[in-house]
Amino acid sequence: MSLFLASESKKRKKLFWFLQFAFWFSNMILDTIVIPVKLDGKLIFHQFYNFTLAFLVSLLLRFFYKKFKVSNLEPLYIISMLVVSSITFGIIWKTFFYSIAGVVTGEFIAHIKYFGEIFWANIFSAIYPFITWSSFYLGFKIYEEYSIQKESAEKSASLAQSAQLEMLRYQLNPHFLFNTLSSLRALIRRKDNDIAEEMVTKISEFLKYSLLEGEDSKVPLSREIKTINHYFDIEKVRFGNQLIIEYNIDPQTENFLIPVFLIHPLIENAVKHGMKTSPSPLKISLTTKMKDKNLWIEITNSGKWIERDPVDDTARTGLQNTQKRLILAYPKDHMIEIVKNEDSVCIRIIIHTNTN
Repeated sequence: MSLFLASESKKRKKLFWFLQFAFWFSNMILDTIVIPVKLDGKLIFHQFYNFTLAFLVSLLLRFFYKKFKVSNLEPLYIISMLVVSSITFGIIWKTFFYSIAGVVTGEFIAHIKYFGEIFWANIFSAIYPFITWSSFYLGFKIYEEYSIQKESAEKSASLAQSAQLEMLRYQLNPHFLFNTLSSLRALIRRKDNDIAEEMVTKISEFLKYSLLEGEDSKVPLSREIKTINHYFDIEKVRFGNQLIIEYNIDPQTENFLIPVFLIHPLIENAVKHGMKTSPSPLKISLTTKMKDKNLWIEITNSGKWIERDPVDDTARTGLQNTQKRLILAYPKDHMIEIVKNEDSVCIRIIIHTNTN
């Protein structure tokens, strides 16, 4: 991050010096063109000396603006400072010009006297370059600071969103581990060592997925389904023939990126609540398809919908987390539907493909 900021700062400095030279050089050319005298070496030297001083004085003005952070002031104060500073530094420019010329030629008093005589007649030509320069400089600084603040706000919002997604994701893992460890404990009690060993392998695969993908906000749908398959393998050890799983996966959907563990809590809910309301065996199907250029994910289980118990607010934790994560990941580009049939429940997620 620090290297990026250093690089951006270096670019801004290069841009400033390019514009600085271009501005004063173009002013010198234009001023030379409008002078009603013959162009010769003396005039070119005079103009070069004149605008070199202007260039240096503008650097003093830049230091003044940065020192007092003029670009951070209220608009009225910025305009007032711009006008007053331009007048002041315009006068300084011409004062330096005639003073240095007087010292070099040995006619200092004569040059100062001449400057006093033509001061009011030439005041505008001394001021307008600095008003123009100040307008460009302060305008650019205001825009630059606005862009930095906007970028910082966007990064902060992105980090906050990522943090919230991670928080929701890690709410799911302990729940899953609790269920799997309960199943493992039952196997150990029955002394089914071979099956218990297989379950440990499945659990380790799940943990590996969690650790490897922990820093990524999204993974391919196929990777999520693979982890769900590990979960079902574990639950089949627990429920045996009482659990039947069906997959209907459209190959076109497999590379679609989704938040890590987006589907998993809905699968857990299907098992948990289906076992309470479905005749044996419990049938669960996971379907993914592309429809109208949108990704459809459907988790269907036999059984009935269980209304929320106002006393037990944890009954719908999985569904609530999925809804929150969809809102964070696809604010205006998703739908989640609950289809309640007499003998089945279907949770349908629809994600617009233009978000992927």
